[in-house]
Amino acid sequence: MTSHALSQPSRIEFLKFIFPRAFVPCCWLKTALILLTGAVAIQAQDHTVLFDTSAPGISRAMTNWGLDTCWASYDNMHRGLVYMGTNNVNIVRVGFFVDAPLTNNDVTPADKAVMQTDVTFASMATAATHWDMNLDSSVNAWYISGANTVYADRWAAAVRACQRFYHRNIWMVEGFNEPDYLVNNEGSPQNLYDIFGYLQASTNFPGTLFGGGSTLNDDNAASWFNVISPRVSLGTTHCLAGSAASYVNFLQTVAAAHATPFNPELHNVMEAIMGVEYGLQGGIWWGSAERARGEFVKACQGKRLGYADDLNKWTAAAVYRGTSGSVQAFAGGSERMATTTSYRFLRRIAMFFMTATDRSGLTRLMCREAPAIG
Repeated sequence: MTSHALSQPSRIEFLKFIFPRAFVPCCWLKTALILLTGAVAIQAQDHTVLFDTSAPGISRAMTNWGLDTCWASYDNMHRGLVYMGTNNVNIVRVGFFVDAPLTNNDVTPADKAVMQTDVTFASMATAATHWDMNLDSSVNAWYISGANTVYADRWAAAVRACQRFYHRNIWMVEGFNEPDYLVNNEGSPQNLYDIFGYLQASTNFPGTLFGGGSTLNDDNAASWFNVISPRVSLGTTHCLAGSAASYVNFLQTVAAAHATPFNPELHNVMEAIMGVEYGLQGGIWWGSAERARGEFVKACQGKRLGYADDLNKWTAAAVYRGTSGSVQAFAGGSERMATTTSYRFLRRIAMFFMTATDRSGLTRLMCREAPAIG
């Protein structure tokens, strides 16, 4: 980074963050102080995030946040709780299994051992009263009725068996996990609709919400949702393929259908930054929620002061004033589809300290007021 000066009558200071095409799976800490004085030309940026820390801001609060035990890791859960704050984690995602035929209407001891691990990690999130059941296994031939079709009654029976093991009320069931990745042989949209019908008729799931189709490719999310929408309260998608425009359109389509837009497998902070801007109401982090993710969870409870995105490049950036009054900037790009984008954060009369970037983007921006220059 370099320091430049502006020719405006009052000082304006900015910071620039450029997204790499692919983020490495480690945390790079980079600290920079940017103080702009003098008068030289500024290199053009792709986008500018304009913000004013004295402005009232816009609410983009999202209060439904979760961690995932289907990636069974003590470190993931522990670090997520530390960075997000235990009280901010009200959802945990646990698995159900269809990797073996049912015996006496029950899953295998091996599956129960995995579920016990899920319970152990989920119990670390002491404020997480909402449990989401999600497919966490391959599909055994006993469940498959044809090419990408399944026996809905057998599938539903396996979900019920897993609920009996957990022995608790379940907040949500996602019947499939990335069913549009056809090599999984998870079934069709009609199969998922039928599975939810069986579960809704069961006494195992009083008050449970149902969500889908949890597609891998968000280009496919709307077509799955349209079939199952009469039986679901949450429209869900992942963002591991497809376009950012499809992601935005899906969130808005779900909301227009009076359902809740939900991302049960957030793979990077950008999906949250962009998501809350277009109506996302909840999300579960895949893997560990490191500092960028945790800080965004807290900051978005305050007011959004500035925002910009590039749907074609799958990137987004925003500035928030948290409930504590601190001002932070966040930026990120899609895990798989992002292309290089530069953002400039622009504000009058400010000194910026930027700290801690990782593969999920810029994590913190602290501001100190400086007197205006006439």
